[in-house]
Amino acid sequence: MGAALCDIGGCGVQAIGRCNSCANAFCASHQGYKGSGINVVALVNRCAPCVANAAIQRRSQVEAVDPEHVKAEFEAALRRLIEAGSPGLTPRVVVIGRRKTRFKGWVDITEERRPGWSLGLRNWRVTYSESGDKDAGMGGLSVTKTKHVAVETFLVPTGEIEANFAPGMDGFPHGAKATIDATNMESFLARHLSVLADRLLGPSTGTGGGRSRD
Repeated sequence: MGAALCDIGGCGVQAIGRCNSCANAFCASHQGYKGSGINVVALVNRCAPCVANAAIQRRSQVEAVDPEHVKAEFEAALRRLIEAGSPGLTPRVVVIGRRKTRFKGWVDITEERRPGWSLGLRNWRVTYSESGDKDAGMGGLSVTKTKHVAVETFLVPTGEIEANFAPGMDGFPHGAKATIDATNMESFLARHLSVLADRLLGPSTGTGGGRSRD
């Protein structure tokens, strides 16, 4: 068997380990760490998204959700990352279809998406239309259906959330629309981005809406 490749965000470079939590292979760029500053320790069996998610869950258990605080925390963390040159962004290339060539047979049609910070697998609601069941007397009618799926999700530097979703290649008809489940999303984003900024840049000590640490 060939060497494993990084599964995080479709990275695809040489993997150095496999996460005990999600079973995804990860490379050095997507390896999990604990601690901060000079006390950072690389984790041999945890990927960065799972470490960030675990930290977010721990904080959510002890912090009350204040909408204004959440918004300020998110904006401060995003500003820190952008001002530092947006470190940790994951390149994104999504397969949107296939075509048959004369010499290579079937090849993937890919589309470059804006690079972003991985949010891991998040729940998205996909809405699509298909022909009705003829046996149920609905032949020829268009029926709207909804399905919830877990999709690799990213936050781009403009603050928008995007999924690596391509209807024609993900089992849905062309024209399907994906909407993220927004339940607790604001709180999740603020905590996730703060943890990411602290890991990449060190703990925040400023004011201006960001978190400070003693």
